Amino acid sequence: IHAHPRYHACMTKLTNTGTGATQATLSSSSTDSEAIDYTAQLVAGQRFERFLIRKLLGAGGMGEVYLAEDARLNRKVALKLLPADLTDNKDRLKRFEQEARAVSTLNHPNILTIYEFGAENGADFIVMEFVAGVTLREKMKSGELMSAREILDIAAQVASALSAAHEAGIVH
Repeated sequence: IHAHPRYHACMTKLTNTGTGATQATLSSSSTDSEAIDYTAQLVAGQRFERFLIRKLLGAGGMGEVYLAEDARLNRKVALKLLPADLTDNKDRLKRFEQEARAVSTLNHPNILTIYEFGAENGADFIVMEFVAGVTLREKMKSGELMSAREILDIAAQVASALSAAHEAGIVH
């Protein structure tokens, strides 16, 4: 969930819980690699700060998201590099940082955790929880039909996450 919709669209990641249920997790790291031509800034095996890049997960107007390994904490993370047009505008960058701080205070099973944000060699970034799975968009594009029960379950999880964000004063 992100506090300002023009900066980030929301992405819903679906994962199988192992019990036949589907877990929906909301993220501020929307990517749509079909929507934009891009050349990845980082490559697998490259280090970015303390993170070892494993692969590009997606890219879009709001930046590139990589699967990375946090060398200090030995865990997988999603590392997002913000685009220069966002970070070149200091007012927009300041608002983004304020919103990242606000979102990082949320603790909800359907909202990704933001671990940190910063800048490295002129590249602004945000590090967040990595959740393996497919996006709701990917699921819908697959042509696989979802049951009414699954659709309602996902909708309830999304509504719960949005409600938690709204209670914290964050409007998506």
